[in-house]
Amino acid sequence: MAISEKFPEEMHIINCSLPFQVAFIICSDDIAWARRNLKLGKEIAHYFCPGPREVDMAILASCDSIIISTGTFGWWSAYLNVNASPDVYYYKHWPAAGSVMEKMTNKTEYFLKNWVPLE
Repeated sequence: MAISEKFPEEMHIINCSLPFQVAFIICSDDIAWARRNLKLGKEIAHYFCPGPREVDMAILASCDSIIISTGTFGWWSAYLNVNASPDVYYYKHWPAAGSVMEKMTNKTEYFLKNWVPLE
């Protein structure tokens, strides 16, 4: 399953687990792709950030929570987050088992201990 298919599911789970409405901010270097592929309904409050990338990173780094994709942009946004203890969620099954990237990545060093893996 593509990660883009998991985001709406995870957003819904997070939204339902909290006693208040959550607004999701989606930052991407390809907003058109994000709009086509995330397929977010009206039940999830969401906003697309069109950039520039420096502003997008500053916004993400100041959020209470962040769901990151497998790229370094999200990782740095989470790592540089200014909140005392932000909730950071990442895709648990990256890199793919048996892949070259898996052999190059030490997950215990790449993902911080307080970050939460998502199925």
